[in-house]
Amino acid sequence: MEAIKKTLALCKNLKDRFVNLEEQLHAIPLHPVRWLAIQKTLNEIDGQLSSVEETIRRGSRQS
Repeated sequence: MEAIKKTLALCKNLKDRFVNLEEQLHAIPLHPVRWLAIQKTLNEIDGQLSSVEETIRRGSRQS
């Protein structure tokens, strides 16, 4: 159970870091195509983290 809590905390920390990164990127004048590529990558990472979180939550409910 401790490992699950640590993993969920890590996922939340990573999400927070990416939200902060996205906020910082808004302050930088980027070409729209480059910004879309960065946004797409961040969205993919967010989706993967959400998937990991859901898998962990399902596993912790079964334990």
